[in-house]
Amino acid sequence: MLLSRTMEEPHDEEVKALYEKVLSITLSGAFRRGKWRLLNVLSASDESFTNLVAYRWKWNDQLKLVVVNLGSGYAQGRISLSQELTSDFDYILIDELNDNHYVRSGTDMTGPGLLVVLEGFHAHVLDVKLLS
Repeated sequence: MLLSRTMEEPHDEEVKALYEKVLSITLSGAFRRGKWRLLNVLSASDESFTNLVAYRWKWNDQLKLVVVNLGSGYAQGRISLSQELTSDFDYILIDELNDNHYVRSGTDMTGPGLLVVLEGFHAHVLDVKLLS
């Protein structure tokens, strides 16, 4: 009995590399053993923030922040991390998905909130660490 038949699709090396990267990132203890929490995204100046979804994973001293733009156009918003961080320090945010890093003040991230600007259907996976 044949239930279905589909055409064989060509391998997409770009998609394969993305999946391998995401799987590698999620081996972190924060993703495996940490506590998940949905974060509020606030307006940075327009309504595009409604396309952003943000959440964090926290385990011991590890903090991972994931922000995804579910819309097709640019979106910007602010994410307050006042429950996660202290305003007394500066932090380095290592974008493990896009191989970038950013330095931000704790005052900004706990006050008005971390400003995030993302192209449509893009994401950040940020490893947040104290700047030493």
